[in-house]
Amino acid sequence: MDHLPDDVLLMAMQYLDVPDLLACRIVCKRLGDLALHPDVWRRRRLSHTDPWVCPALRLAPCLGEVHLKLPAAGRHSLYTATRCAVAALRLTALVVRGQEALGRLKRLHLDLGFYGRLDPSVSVLLATVASSAGLQTLVVPVAPHCAAFIASLHVSTASAHASSLQHFRCGLGRHLEPFINCMLTVHTSTLRVVELVNPDFIAPRSAATAPLLAGVTNLCKLECGLVPGLQAALACGSLSEVTLWVRGEMPDYVADAKMFLRGAHQLRALQYRDVVNAPANVGLSLVLALTGQPDRSQLASLVVDNDGDFEDSQLEPLYEALPSLPALRHIEMNGEVYVRGHAKPHYPREGAVPADSQAAASHGAAP
Repeated sequence: MDHLPDDVLLMAMQYLDVPDLLACRIVCKRLGDLALHPDVWRRRRLSHTDPWVCPALRLAPCLGEVHLKLPAAGRHSLYTATRCAVAALRLTALVVRGQEALGRLKRLHLDLGFYGRLDPSVSVLLATVASSAGLQTLVVPVAPHCAAFIASLHVSTASAHASSLQHFRCGLGRHLEPFINCMLTVHTSTLRVVELVNPDFIAPRSAATAPLLAGVTNLCKLECGLVPGLQAALACGSLSEVTLWVRGEMPDYVADAKMFLRGAHQLRALQYRDVVNAPANVGLSLVLALTGQPDRSQLASLVVDNDGDFEDSQLEPLYEALPSLPALRHIEMNGEVYVRGHAKPHYPREGAVPADSQAAASHGAAP
C-alpha cells in the first residue's frame, strides 16, 4: 500500500463506511490525513438518525447531504457551529446561516411540519432563507398549521444578494404569499422551475403572485393551482410546461386560467390535475381553451387526470378539437394513453371490463 499514490487511495476510501473511515485516522499519519480529504466526504449523505453524524460533523470537511432535526438534546451547538460544508441540507431549525457562510450550500429542503402550532420561529427561519445567498434549489413543503405564524417578508430582506435560485417549490397558501413573492422577486433572473403546491388546496386571495411570475424571464416549468391573474404569465416566453391543480371550490379564477391557456402558444406540455370535486366540464373547458389558434399551437403532450369522472360523451368535444392541436402527439386521460395516429381510446364506465381483457380471460380459461 505504501507504493500506491494518494489519488488511488482516495478513490478506494470513498467506498468505506463512515466508522471505518474515521478509524483510518488512528492507523497512520498518511491514512489519517487522507481520511479527512474532501474527496472522500463530498458525496456522502447523513441523517440525524445516524449514530456517527456527530463525529462526522466535527471532523469531516464537507458532506453531500445532511438531514438534521431540531430540537435535539446536546446537538444544537454542534449543528450551528460545525465547519463541515454541506451541499444539500434538510433541516427543521436555524442551521442555514452557518452553512451559508461555509459557501457550499446549493440545495435546501425545509421541513416545517415538526414545528408546533404556536412556534413563532418559523418566520425567523424563512427570513433567514430569504436572505441566504447562493441557493439553487429550495423546497418548502409547509404544513397548513404553520402558515398563520409566518410574518410578512419584504423584498429588502433578501435583495442584498444576487439572484441564484433555479428551482423553487413551496406550498401556496394565503399566509405564505409574502415569502413566495419575495423569492420570486429576488430570483427573477435565474428561476427556471416554479412549483407552488397548495398545502390545503384553497385558492389564494391575493393577485400579487401572478404578475411576479410574469417577470421570471427564464421560467420553463410552472406548477400551481388556479391563481388569480394567471394570464400575466403569458409574458414568460420560455414557459413550455404547465401543471394546473384544480379543486371544486376554485371556480373564481377559471376565466383567468382560460385566458392564459388561449394565449400560451409556446406550451409543449400541459397537465390538468383534479384535486377533488372539480367538475369535469371545468377540466375540459381549460383544455379546449388551447385550441383557439391552431396554426400557432406547439402543444405536444396533454395529461388530464379528473379522478375518473370523464364520460365518453364529455370527451367528444376534445376529440373533435384535436385537429386544432396539430403538434399534439401524446394524450393521457385518467391513465389511458392515446398516441396520435391510432384509434381514439374508449373509456369504460366504472366496473366495466375492457373487451381485450375479456378476450384474454377467455383464451386463458380451462376447456
